[in-house]
Amino acid sequence: MASDKDLEALCAQQLRGTRWPEQVRCPHCCSEEVTDLRQYMGVFQRYLCLACNRTFNDKTGTIFENSKVSLSAWARAAYLLAADQPITVIAENVGVSYPTALRITKELQKSSLSHMLQEIVEGKPLGLSEQMEVESWEREGAS
Repeated sequence: MASDKDLEALCAQQLRGTRWPEQVRCPHCCSEEVTDLRQYMGVFQRYLCLACNRTFNDKTGTIFENSKVSLSAWARAAYLLAADQPITVIAENVGVSYPTALRITKELQKSSLSHMLQEIVEGKPLGLSEQMEVESWEREGAS
């Protein structure tokens, strides 16, 4: 079974590849003159734009920026939302309050990144669908 950190790393890798399939670009000035700084939280990359001298990370300028909810939790929510689960089920399975689950689902419905997250948990690029289903069943059985 994949750990939470492993799932978070896979989600971060997929986000990075989806945002910048060819070359990392600064979200502030669109320059490709970017250098890697260091990772933070063990999975996200921090960058420095050499053109505008601003720093940014994998989540800058996305719906995940400034979110206290993990990227893997967003992925779980996207999976459950795609399966037409109600907000109460999403909140319970993701481990967030009802208002937070409602905000996440509204953001996901507006975002093109929700498709990327849905692919992660469906296992298309990373083979995680069975993991997500097992974890969901384990939570349901514990209730």
